[in-house]
Amino acid sequence: MTFYSQVDIFILGIRRSGNHAISNWLIPHYQGVVRYFNVFSFIEQLRPENNRVQGTTTEIYTNLQGKTFCLSSVTVNDTASNKLPNWAINHVKIPANANLFGCENLTPQHIYEVFDNWYDLKYKKIVEHNGMQITDRRIFIIILRNPFNNIASMMQKPILSPPNNIPISQLPATWIAYAKEYLGETSYLKNLGNFITLNYDLWFSDQNYRKSLSAKLNQPFTDAGLQKVTGQHGGGSSFDGVAFSDKAQQMKVLERWKFFQNDREYLSLLKNEELLALYKRIYGEPPFQI
Repeated sequence: MTFYSQVDIFILGIRRSGNHAISNWLIPHYQGVVRYFNVFSFIEQLRPENNRVQGTTTEIYTNLQGKTFCLSSVTVNDTASNKLPNWAINHVKIPANANLFGCENLTPQHIYEVFDNWYDLKYKKIVEHNGMQITDRRIFIIILRNPFNNIASMMQKPILSPPNNIPISQLPATWIAYAKEYLGETSYLKNLGNFITLNYDLWFSDQNYRKSLSAKLNQPFTDAGLQKVTGQHGGGSSFDGVAFSDKAQQMKVLERWKFFQNDREYLSLLKNEELLALYKRIYGEPPFQI
Protein backbone atom coordinates (compact mmCIF):
# COMPACT_ATOMS: atom_id res chain seq x y z
CA MET A 1 0.00 0.00 0.00
CA THR A 2 1.23 3.53 -0.66
CA PHE A 3 -0.88 6.09 1.21
CA TYR A 4 0.87 8.53 -1.13
CA SER A 5 -0.66 11.96 -1.65
CA GLN A 6 0.28 15.32 -3.11
CA VAL A 7 -0.31 16.99 0.25
CA ASP A 8 -0.75 15.72 3.82
CA ILE A 9 -3.09 17.78 5.99
CA PHE A 10 -3.17 17.21 9.74
CA ILE A 11 -6.33 18.60 11.37
CA LEU A 12 -6.01 19.17 15.12
CA GLY A 13 -9.04 19.85 17.23
CA ILE A 14 -10.50 19.02 20.61
CA ARG A 15 -13.38 16.62 20.12
CA ARG A 16 -16.69 18.42 19.53
CA SER A 17 -14.93 21.47 18.13
CA GLY A 18 -16.19 21.06 14.57
CA ASN A 19 -13.50 18.66 13.38
CA HIS A 20 -15.73 16.64 11.05
CA ALA A 21 -17.62 19.67 9.77
CA ILE A 22 -14.36 21.33 8.78
CA SER A 23 -13.02 18.12 7.23
CA ASN A 24 -16.20 17.81 5.17
CA TRP A 25 -15.68 21.40 4.03
CA LEU A 26 -12.02 20.79 3.16
CA ILE A 27 -12.53 17.65 1.06
CA PRO A 28 -14.19 19.32 -1.99
CA HIS A 29 -11.26 21.75 -2.19
CA TYR A 30 -9.14 18.95 -3.68
CA GLN A 31 -9.93 17.27 -6.99
CA GLY A 32 -9.49 13.56 -7.60
CA VAL A 33 -9.02 11.15 -4.69
CA VAL A 34 -9.10 12.52 -1.13
CA ARG A 35 -8.35 10.07 1.67
CA TYR A 36 -9.56 10.91 5.18
CA PHE A 37 -8.23 9.19 8.31
CA ASN A 38 -10.65 9.63 11.18
CA VAL A 39 -9.51 9.81 14.83
CA PHE A 40 -5.92 9.31 13.78
CA SER A 41 -3.23 8.41 16.30
CA PHE A 42 0.50 8.46 15.69
CA ILE A 43 0.81 4.99 17.19
CA GLU A 44 1.38 2.10 14.84
CA GLN A 45 2.02 1.53 11.18
CA LEU A 46 -1.27 1.49 9.31
CA ARG A 47 -2.39 -1.86 8.03
CA PRO A 48 -5.79 -2.77 6.54
CA GLU A 49 -8.00 -5.24 8.38
CA ASN A 50 -11.29 -5.16 6.53
CA ASN A 51 -12.99 -3.43 3.61
CA ARG A 52 -16.58 -2.31 3.60
CA VAL A 53 -17.96 -0.94 0.35
CA GLN A 54 -21.51 0.17 1.00
CA GLY A 55 -22.25 3.57 -0.43
CA THR A 56 -19.14 5.21 0.96
CA THR A 57 -15.76 3.55 0.82
CA THR A 58 -14.40 2.87 4.27
CA GLU A 59 -11.47 0.84 5.50
CA ILE A 60 -10.78 -0.13 9.08
CA TYR A 61 -7.23 0.07 10.36
CA THR A 62 -5.88 -1.55 13.49
CA ASN A 63 -2.78 -1.23 15.57
CA LEU A 64 -0.59 -4.24 16.21
CA GLN A 65 -2.68 -5.22 19.23
CA GLY A 66 -5.71 -5.57 16.99
CA LYS A 67 -7.59 -2.60 18.42
CA THR A 68 -9.35 -0.36 15.93
CA PHE A 69 -7.89 3.12 16.06
CA CYS A 70 -8.60 4.63 12.70
CA LEU A 71 -11.25 4.67 10.02
CA SER A 72 -10.29 5.76 6.54
CA SER A 73 -12.78 6.94 3.96
CA VAL A 74 -12.16 8.00 0.38
CA THR A 75 -13.97 10.69 -1.57
CA VAL A 76 -13.70 11.07 -5.33
CA ASN A 77 -14.27 14.60 -6.56
CA ASP A 78 -14.10 14.01 -10.31
CA THR A 79 -15.62 11.56 -12.78
CA ALA A 80 -12.29 10.32 -14.14
CA SER A 81 -11.32 8.71 -10.84
CA ASN A 82 -14.68 6.97 -10.67
CA LYS A 83 -13.65 4.96 -13.74
CA LEU A 84 -10.71 3.33 -11.98
CA PRO A 85 -11.34 -0.44 -11.84
CA ASN A 86 -11.94 -1.68 -8.30
CA TRP A 87 -10.66 1.55 -6.84
CA ALA A 88 -13.07 1.21 -3.92
CA ILE A 89 -11.61 -2.12 -2.86
CA ASN A 90 -7.97 -1.20 -3.35
CA HIS A 91 -8.03 2.49 -2.56
CA VAL A 92 -4.94 2.41 -0.34
CA LYS A 93 -2.91 1.63 -3.45
CA ILE A 94 -4.14 4.70 -5.27
CA PRO A 95 -2.18 7.96 -4.97
CA ALA A 96 -4.44 10.61 -3.45
CA ASN A 97 -4.56 14.29 -4.22
CA ALA A 98 -4.76 14.86 -0.47
CA ASN A 99 -4.53 12.83 2.73
CA LEU A 100 -6.47 14.34 5.63
CA PHE A 101 -5.57 13.14 9.14
CA GLY A 102 -8.15 13.95 11.81
CA CYS A 103 -6.15 14.27 15.06
CA GLU A 104 -8.61 14.74 17.91
CA ASN A 105 -7.59 15.66 21.48
CA LEU A 106 -3.87 15.46 20.71
CA THR A 107 -2.08 18.54 22.00
CA PRO A 108 0.38 20.41 19.75
CA GLN A 109 3.22 19.47 22.10
CA HIS A 110 2.36 15.77 21.90
CA ILE A 111 2.27 15.81 18.11
CA TYR A 112 5.59 17.66 18.00
CA GLU A 113 7.18 15.02 20.25
CA VAL A 114 5.96 11.95 18.32
CA PHE A 115 5.66 13.22 14.75
CA ASP A 116 9.20 12.75 13.40
CA ASN A 117 9.44 9.18 14.65
CA TRP A 118 6.08 8.24 13.14
CA TYR A 119 6.74 10.10 9.89
CA ASP A 120 10.16 8.58 9.25
CA LEU A 121 9.59 5.03 10.48
CA LYS A 122 5.89 4.33 9.94
CA TYR A 123 4.88 6.53 7.03
CA LYS A 124 7.80 7.57 4.86
CA LYS A 125 9.19 4.04 4.62
CA ILE A 126 5.84 2.69 3.41
CA VAL A 127 5.64 5.23 0.62
CA GLU A 128 9.25 4.90 -0.50
CA HIS A 129 9.09 1.09 -0.30
CA ASN A 130 6.37 1.25 -2.96
CA GLY A 131 8.60 3.28 -5.27
CA MET A 132 7.05 6.67 -4.63
CA GLN A 133 8.59 9.84 -3.27
CA ILE A 134 7.09 11.22 -0.07
CA THR A 135 5.36 14.57 -0.42
CA ASP A 136 7.14 17.56 1.08
CA ARG A 137 3.86 19.44 1.47
CA ARG A 138 2.60 19.21 5.04
CA ILE A 139 -0.11 21.44 6.47
CA PHE A 140 -1.12 21.56 10.12
CA ILE A 141 -4.52 23.12 10.88
CA ILE A 142 -5.40 23.81 14.49
CA ILE A 143 -9.10 24.33 15.25
CA LEU A 144 -10.14 26.43 18.20
CA ARG A 145 -13.78 26.55 19.29
CA ASN A 146 -15.21 28.89 21.89
CA PRO A 147 -14.79 26.90 25.16
CA PHE A 148 -18.25 27.92 26.41
CA ASN A 149 -19.71 25.93 23.49
CA ASN A 150 -17.00 23.28 23.22
CA ILE A 151 -17.39 22.21 26.86
CA ALA A 152 -21.19 22.27 26.56
CA SER A 153 -21.06 19.95 23.54
CA MET A 154 -18.67 17.60 25.32
CA MET A 155 -20.96 17.44 28.35
CA GLN A 156 -24.01 16.90 26.19
CA LYS A 157 -22.37 13.97 24.41
CA PRO A 158 -19.26 12.62 26.15
CA ILE A 159 -16.55 10.87 24.19
CA LEU A 160 -17.88 7.71 22.58
CA SER A 161 -14.74 5.61 22.73
CA PRO A 162 -10.94 5.75 22.67
CA PRO A 163 -8.45 6.47 21.21
CA ASN A 164 -7.25 9.91 22.24
CA ASN A 165 -9.72 9.98 25.10
CA ILE A 166 -9.53 12.81 27.61
CA PRO A 167 -11.86 13.15 30.60
CA ILE A 168 -14.04 16.25 30.91
CA SER A 169 -11.93 17.39 33.86
CA GLN A 170 -8.89 17.79 31.58
CA LEU A 171 -10.73 19.74 28.90
CA PRO A 172 -9.82 23.21 30.26
CA ALA A 173 -6.09 22.38 30.30
CA THR A 174 -6.30 20.93 26.80
CA TRP A 175 -8.16 23.98 25.51
CA ILE A 176 -5.52 26.23 27.06
CA ALA A 177 -2.79 24.29 25.21
CA TYR A 178 -4.66 24.78 21.93
CA ALA A 179 -5.28 28.48 22.62
CA LYS A 180 -1.61 29.14 23.32
CA GLU A 181 -0.61 27.51 20.02
CA TYR A 182 -3.39 29.43 18.25
CA LEU A 183 -2.10 32.73 19.66
CA GLY A 184 1.54 31.92 18.95
CA GLU A 185 2.60 31.68 22.58
CA THR A 186 3.85 28.20 21.71
CA SER A 187 5.06 27.18 18.25
CA TYR A 188 5.24 23.39 18.17
CA LEU A 189 3.47 22.94 14.84
CA LYS A 190 5.30 25.70 12.99
CA ASN A 191 8.40 23.56 13.29
CA LEU A 192 6.73 20.66 11.45
CA GLY A 193 5.23 22.31 8.37
CA ASN A 194 2.89 25.00 7.10
CA PHE A 195 0.69 26.10 9.99
CA ILE A 196 -2.86 27.47 9.75
CA THR A 197 -5.05 28.60 12.65
CA LEU A 198 -8.82 28.15 12.31
CA ASN A 199 -11.37 29.90 14.50
CA TYR A 200 -14.40 27.59 14.37
CA ASP A 201 -16.87 30.32 15.33
CA LEU A 202 -15.71 32.55 12.45
CA TRP A 203 -15.51 29.61 10.06
CA PHE A 204 -19.13 28.72 10.81
CA SER A 205 -20.53 32.24 10.57
CA ASP A 206 -18.42 34.15 8.04
CA GLN A 207 -18.02 33.18 4.38
CA ASN A 208 -15.26 35.76 3.88
CA TYR A 209 -13.30 34.08 6.64
CA ARG A 210 -13.73 30.71 4.90
CA LYS A 211 -12.53 32.30 1.66
CA SER A 212 -9.38 33.47 3.45
CA LEU A 213 -8.73 29.90 4.63
CA SER A 214 -9.10 28.54 1.09
CA ALA A 215 -6.54 31.12 -0.04
CA LYS A 216 -4.12 29.99 2.68
CA LEU A 217 -4.49 26.44 1.33
CA ASN A 218 -3.81 27.73 -2.21
CA GLN A 219 -7.08 26.16 -3.35
CA PRO A 220 -10.09 27.66 -5.16
CA PHE A 221 -12.81 28.55 -2.67
CA THR A 222 -15.81 26.25 -2.37
CA ASP A 223 -18.57 25.79 0.19
CA ALA A 224 -19.70 22.53 -1.42
CA GLY A 225 -19.10 20.53 1.77
CA LEU A 226 -20.37 23.17 4.21
CA GLN A 227 -23.83 21.74 4.86
CA LYS A 228 -22.80 18.12 5.40
CA VAL A 229 -23.26 16.53 8.84
CA THR A 230 -21.11 13.46 9.46
CA GLY A 231 -23.04 10.62 11.05
CA GLN A 232 -20.97 7.55 10.20
CA HIS A 233 -17.68 8.65 11.79
CA GLY A 234 -18.59 11.64 13.94
CA GLY A 235 -21.99 10.63 15.28
CA GLY A 236 -23.45 13.91 14.10
CA SER A 237 -23.97 16.91 16.35
CA SER A 238 -23.87 16.32 20.10
CA PHE A 239 -27.18 18.19 20.38
CA ASP A 240 -28.90 17.50 17.04
CA GLY A 241 -27.44 14.20 15.81
CA VAL A 242 -27.92 14.12 12.03
CA ALA A 243 -31.26 15.94 12.08
CA PHE A 244 -29.68 18.83 10.17
CA SER A 245 -27.96 16.71 7.53
CA ASP A 246 -27.41 18.82 4.38
CA LYS A 247 -28.43 21.97 6.30
CA ALA A 248 -25.71 22.19 8.93
CA GLN A 249 -25.68 26.00 8.92
CA GLN A 250 -29.10 25.98 10.58
CA MET A 251 -27.73 24.42 13.77
CA LYS A 252 -27.33 26.68 16.83
CA VAL A 253 -23.71 25.67 17.39
CA LEU A 254 -22.73 29.12 18.67
CA GLU A 255 -25.34 29.01 21.45
CA ARG A 256 -24.73 25.63 23.10
CA TRP A 257 -23.68 27.36 26.33
CA LYS A 258 -27.30 28.33 26.98
CA PHE A 259 -28.15 24.72 27.85
CA PHE A 260 -25.55 24.54 30.63
CA GLN A 261 -25.12 28.05 32.00
CA ASN A 262 -26.69 27.04 35.33
CA ASP A 263 -24.96 23.65 35.57
CA ARG A 264 -22.50 23.47 38.47
CA GLU A 265 -20.01 21.13 36.80
CA TYR A 266 -20.04 23.22 33.64
CA LEU A 267 -19.41 26.43 35.57
CA SER A 268 -16.62 24.84 37.60
CA LEU A 269 -14.80 23.86 34.38
CA LEU A 270 -15.02 27.40 33.02
CA LYS A 271 -13.98 29.02 36.28
CA ASN A 272 -10.33 28.98 35.29
CA GLU A 273 -8.42 32.26 35.31
CA GLU A 274 -5.97 31.27 32.58
CA LEU A 275 -8.73 29.95 30.31
CA LEU A 276 -10.84 33.09 30.75
CA ALA A 277 -7.86 35.38 30.11
CA LEU A 278 -7.06 33.57 26.86
CA TYR A 279 -10.75 33.57 25.94
CA LYS A 280 -10.95 37.37 26.24
CA ARG A 281 -7.89 37.83 24.02
CA ILE A 282 -9.49 35.75 21.26
CA TYR A 283 -13.24 36.32 21.59
CA GLY A 284 -13.74 39.37 23.80
CA GLU A 285 -16.14 39.34 26.71
CA PRO A 286 -17.75 35.97 27.61
CA PRO A 287 -21.48 35.44 26.94
CA PHE A 288 -22.22 35.55 30.68
CA GLN A 289 -20.33 36.16 33.88
CA ILE A 290 -18.87 33.13 35.65
